[in-house]
Amino acid sequence: MMKRILCSLLLLTLSLSFTTWPTSVYAGFEWSISKNISLDDTPRDVAVTLDGGTLYVLCDKSIQIVSMHEQNVKGSIPLQSSFSQIVVSPGGQELIVTDTDKKLVSIIEISQFYDIPAGTSPIIGHEKAPVIMTAFLDYQCPYCSKAYPLLEQVLAKYPRDVKFVIKHVPLKMHRFAENAAIAALAASRQNKYRELSALMMQNYSQLNEQTIRQYAQQVGLNMESFDSAIKDPELLKQVKADMQESTRCNVSGVPSIFISGRPIKSYTVECLSAMVEKERKIKKP
Repeated sequence: MMKRILCSLLLLTLSLSFTTWPTSVYAGFEWSISKNISLDDTPRDVAVTLDGGTLYVLCDKSIQIVSMHEQNVKGSIPLQSSFSQIVVSPGGQELIVTDTDKKLVSIIEISQFYDIPAGTSPIIGHEKAPVIMTAFLDYQCPYCSKAYPLLEQVLAKYPRDVKFVIKHVPLKMHRFAENAAIAALAASRQNKYRELSALMMQNYSQLNEQTIRQYAQQVGLNMESFDSAIKDPELLKQVKADMQESTRCNVSGVPSIFISGRPIKSYTVECLSAMVEKERKIKKP
């Protein structure tokens, strides 16, 4: 019995010795500097936002704000004293800087704002209104559907002071979101953009090629003109431009709402109204 076991072990050892096992071969790596960004201050530490869109570079006398999308310095925050480390808060609304020598931690509240022109996007509301409310939306997004009534309430509350612009960001997971965006832009050529947008938002979970046409008929569109318009490549070009705008504005998800280029912090009528009131005072002649 013992001889059998020894023979078996010997055969196993011999078989293993002739077996070729796969091995991982480390071949090295390649790298290159894609961009050099010049600063006007001496860097000490760097922090990056969760979405990777913005770098905050702690320098001797300032914090330099660098856009990773545009790869340049967008601005700076002057510092009254020297700090050694910097961190961005999880929400991205505060910078935490520390001074190890003085045993000091300082919290800097930040609020980014963007220049978001209406461009060729249809305007809902009074075209000459001083305050622009911009929303990056997807017609099949349930959260956008919930936010949309808030935007309509703000428009109703400030009919002469606020104009509303939708920037279309159809997500890949939503099969008919791009079709809906193109349909809404086609409806704008018959002055029914607002009506069709609202109806599709109300019925976001029902959207498909057939229902989009039904909603277009329901708001009173000339269907022959509508069918011709949705084939116009300029409409898809507009949607692509909106998506590029969302990247430039560091939009990481939808809905994303801005009042005069400032991102809102809370999705309530009270928060939106407070921001509108603030902008009205700034823009009041």
